[in-house]
Amino acid sequence: MTASPPPGPAPETLTLPVRIRSQDGRGGGLGEVQFAQPSLGRRLRKAGALLFAGLVALVIFLPVPLMHLVGVLIFLLMTGLAVRRLRSRDVLRSASGRCPACGAEGSYYVGFGGQRLVFPIATSCPACHIGLELERRPGALEPG
Repeated sequence: MTASPPPGPAPETLTLPVRIRSQDGRGGGLGEVQFAQPSLGRRLRKAGALLFAGLVALVIFLPVPLMHLVGVLIFLLMTGLAVRRLRSRDVLRSASGRCPACGAEGSYYVGFGGQRLVFPIATSCPACHIGLELERRPGALEPG
């Protein structure tokens, strides 16, 4: 059984050029970040799913003595995540470029595709495992 994509059109992926700087101070690496701008409907669906999960946890834990506090905390946490998801107009999808420390070119881990696009982006090189910081290149267009 395969999972089907969520209903509605997939958000278009946009590209933004970035500078890459390593934690040891070396710079000069260039790369790009891919991000999407999901529609209001898609953001509402994802926020609604988070809110529903929090409500389910609240209903499950409410009748259990002392555990109802855990249910309330989960509900509050999921409500905060839902609000954050609803406000995220630019969502980071992937990043790639050349590591300034080792020179390896490749893609970088930037989350599971739901993180807000906020610079600088912290990641690491898969080849040499050094910490990297991705910054927007001067002169690049502002997302959104």
